[in-house]
Amino acid sequence: MFKVKRVLNSSDGIKISEISTKFGFKGLRHIINFSTNSSSTELKLKGGLLKNYYDCNYLGNKYTIIKHHGHKTSIFKNNIQIGFYEKSKFKKLNSQKINLICNADINQGLIYSFILALELSYENHDEIVSVDLGNFTKEYKKFNPKWTPLN
Repeated sequence: MFKVKRVLNSSDGIKISEISTKFGFKGLRHIINFSTNSSSTELKLKGGLLKNYYDCNYLGNKYTIIKHHGHKTSIFKNNIQIGFYEKSKFKKLNSQKINLICNADINQGLIYSFILALELSYENHDEIVSVDLGNFTKEYKKFNPKWTPLN
């Protein structure tokens, strides 16, 4: 079984969540434990080998995360889009910029935990600049370029 842990902290150093990634007989799962309210949830890889997405149930809501061709990823709550993020194509000093566009009323700790679980690299390279070619697999659902956040 493959296991990795990551921690999401606030800007003042308070732990928001701890994410454990597990790969085994139950497939790929990201277990998110929240420090603030002692709750937890699982972000699970679903779908087929070439057309997949991530699914999570948290506090009675269903979240779906869909990676699209290239660098965009959409986030849905109860089948309604609430946001998307886009990764930069270039990494500088093993650091990558992620731009999140979302509704104002999102659960920030949960959404940031999703991004951390899916995008934090396990690589330990000393490259000054590297290129991220993005997602090449088939899309579970096409990206909606007309979507705008509700504020």
